[in-house]
Amino acid sequence: RGLDIYITELDVDDSSFGHDERERDERVAQRYEAFLTKVLTVPQVKVIVLWQLADRFSWYRDPEVIKLLKSEPGARPLPFDDALKPKPAHAAIARALKSRAVV
Repeated sequence: RGLDIYITELDVDDSSFGHDERERDERVAQRYEAFLTKVLTVPQVKVIVLWQLADRFSWYRDPEVIKLLKSEPGARPLPFDDALKPKPAHAAIARALKSRAVV
């Protein structure tokens, strides 16, 4: 149909990934990279927008969302941590973007 595809409000629900931050960050990174590497093979994908960039701004940390999802506080779903330092998801997203064939 000739339509462009915009992927918006992208993040990873890490509520089932356990409490170990290092392991959790790696699993989030793997999820981003697997998803983006796959969808970026579709030439119509023109835009990718993350829900936020840093964990401290994540909607998963909203008390009402925590209650609704029955999750623990301290979600780590984004490419930067609370101090705005890059996490493994940052590098995973960059690798996926670099892997896209330029036409």
